[in-house]
Amino acid sequence: MITTYYTFYENIILNAIDLESFNIDTKDLNGKQQIDEVYSIFLREYGHEITRQGSEKKAFNSYLRGLPTVLTVPFMNYHILKNAKDKGFNLTTEKEEEDFLNNYFKNLAVAFFDLKENL
Repeated sequence: MITTYYTFYENIILNAIDLESFNIDTKDLNGKQQIDEVYSIFLREYGHEITRQGSEKKAFNSYLRGLPTVLTVPFMNYHILKNAKDKGFNLTTEKEEEDFLNNYFKNLAVAFFDLKENL
């Protein structure tokens, strides 16, 4: 039996997918299919930014910051830090918290493309 472990950021992405408003029933979709649907929606809604931003990951980072309906990730600093601390991140100083928050959306974008490539 193969067990799959997902990173903190990958879990956030997987748990935040919401395809209901796009009339897509997820009950018959596996994780890879859901990620592919999100990617397709991203391209339709924000694909024009890929060239301007210089890469898919940068554009996706920006897309996430706009709080797209398809991915309802935690976005309030309090919730982001609480989730991280609950998962064992050592964020005891203001500087550590600030650094974590500054990299949060970038790390989510990287995790999304890791999932897209590896699921």
